[in-house]
Amino acid sequence: MRQDLGQSPASPRTPSCRLRDAGTSFRALVDEVRQMMAGALRTDTGMTTERIAARLGSVQSASFIRAFRRYGGCPPQEVRPRGSGS
Repeated sequence: MRQDLGQSPASPRTPSCRLRDAGTSFRALVDEVRQMMAGALRTDTGMTTERIAARLGSVQSASFIRAFRRYGGCPPQEVRPRGSGS
């Protein structure tokens, strides 16, 4: 379809190059989305840490807890769901 529009076909490396030019990477974007989803699932649902980890693709909850601590500053157990008091 791109050829029909007068554009040359993009190289499979084009997205990677464009992300690099923007100062990021696919891995960084995936981590950012997982971080946002983990925070939302922890505060907006009653899901356990293990269920959140599985939903976000972590095989082991321990690796999820380490990642959550790395980008959130505390383990997910310390983040209280909304409406749970204090």
